[in-house]
Amino acid sequence: MNTKLRLFITEACIRNCTKCCNKQFKAADIPVVECFNYEEIMITGGEPFLFPYDVRVMIDAIKKTNQLL
Repeated sequence: MNTKLRLFITEACIRNCTKCCNKQFKAADIPVVECFNYEEIMITGGEPFLFPYDVRVMIDAIKKTNQLL
């Protein structure tokens, strides 16, 4: 099992934080995850909670997927 996954789900953000680590790359350049066999999944992005319903759906889908592993 892998240790940590930093799940980048959006580039959208209403903030302009000076030390934002997400300005270093574009979402299109990040590899697609095909399996969620991680001990820890960190949801990040620009600001994922601009889309709270979508984040909730994603969390539920990850939980369901992990039950199958």
